[in-house]
Amino acid sequence: TLAGHICEQIKTDNIAGLLISGDITSRAEPAGFELAKQLVKDLNNEFSAPVFSENILICPGNHDFTREGADLGYNIAPDFIFNKPDNTSAFGEFYKSMYNIKPNRYFATGRKILLSSGHMLEIAALNSLILQQYPNFDGHGYLSNEQLDFVAEQMGWNNTENKNAIRIAMMHHHYLPTCYTELIDVTRASSVVYDADRLMNWLVKHDVKLLLHGHKHKSLISRVEYPKTPEDSITSESMHQIVVAGMGGTGSPTGQNKFATIQFTGNSVSIVFYNIYSDESEPDRVCQRAVLPL
Repeated sequence: TLAGHICEQIKTDNIAGLLISGDITSRAEPAGFELAKQLVKDLNNEFSAPVFSENILICPGNHDFTREGADLGYNIAPDFIFNKPDNTSAFGEFYKSMYNIKPNRYFATGRKILLSSGHMLEIAALNSLILQQYPNFDGHGYLSNEQLDFVAEQMGWNNTENKNAIRIAMMHHHYLPTCYTELIDVTRASSVVYDADRLMNWLVKHDVKLLLHGHKHKSLISRVEYPKTPEDSITSESMHQIVVAGMGGTGSPTGQNKFATIQFTGNSVSIVFYNIYSDESEPDRVCQRAVLPL
């Protein structure tokens, strides 16, 4: 099973939480969400210390909401996903089964986790699927100012200066291009989030150190520097650093899949990527390590 492949590679019982960055199903089928719940149960059966809902963060992917049946008309703006309750119902039921509460308007989630190392993590799982998807408008990421304001308020990031927490944001779509090249098609834009600069300004404002994403089934490690106050003179001291990590993807019935672990030591984050093979065409193994200061 996927849980077996993951646990055989991690080889530790010291698991603080589980992050799932979307595309839990293929086409938002209820049966797919049932399999996802079984995966979490299987992982907990493998872990000596179970991971409960308080330690799980999930954001939706473009395969987790139902697409409209007809193409988006020329020069017509896509609807917002929260205006399409039928298209989000399966994910909403999955959300309720995981957290025992109804999802909020944005399907966003937040957690604060104190690690045994003493690090305090504040993690916000954002929904980059605010726009309804259509056959000719599929995989397009957008966050919205309203969602970012809502998440910052709910996380308590507006009221207090961050003293010692490591703040992390996770979403499905990528902030940076992760593909060597994208498909050239006039009806399909790149799947980097449309409001990428708004997101980065929000991350800098709230002192977020790590941005995680999924979407493309490959790993990515990069570091972005943004000015803390764009209007002032920019020096190396006035730049805010954010580590951006694409975490890969699992679920392919054949060939290679990827997942990653994240560990915090001192003022650094260690990210280890694993290749796992569902068809056993190659042995599972560590394929990449990154240790970066935060």
